[in-house]
Amino acid sequence: MADEPENKAVADAPEGAANPSKTAAIIRLALAGVIVAGAAGGGYFTARLFARSAKAEQPAEAAEEHKETSKKTDEEFSCYKMESIIANLDEPRLARYVRATLALSIRTPDYAAASAALDKNKVKIKDWVTRYLMGCKLDDVRGRENHNRIRKEIQASLNEQLWPQQRPLIAEVFFEEFNVQ
Repeated sequence: MADEPENKAVADAPEGAANPSKTAAIIRLALAGVIVAGAAGGGYFTARLFARSAKAEQPAEAAEEHKETSKKTDEEFSCYKMESIIANLDEPRLARYVRATLALSIRTPDYAAASAALDKNKVKIKDWVTRYLMGCKLDDVRGRENHNRIRKEIQASLNEQLWPQQRPLIAEVFFEEFNVQ
């Protein structure tokens, strides 16, 4: 007897009309499809929006870097050029390597003392930079951010090794050459 109302509704429906429970299921599926498509589209366009805003911010960051460099160049600096360093990256089968040539920016009044210390420790410096680069993976040396991070880490380490607990004499590290093969 509990089945009578349901059977009566089906019996009252004109021939060729769909079952109401099937129609509700189809509507629910269609609604779920629209929601999923809307969420995917919204996610896609949100990601594109943020990607554009990140690209727009990059020139501002580059301008800030240029201002920092130009402030440093208002002072007098001299460059101490080092020999090329070749190091295998920490990759399978040692198939990738880096060849880097450093130039160290030193304030001109400090150049004589700094270059004497650099000349005296040239082998130690080259060994340290080689070992540092050998510890890097390919992803660690890709891109501008990683490139700047490597320069800053080399600068900080050399200043600490050569002049511990003193005023750092290396103002900046530049790569004259930085090739990854």
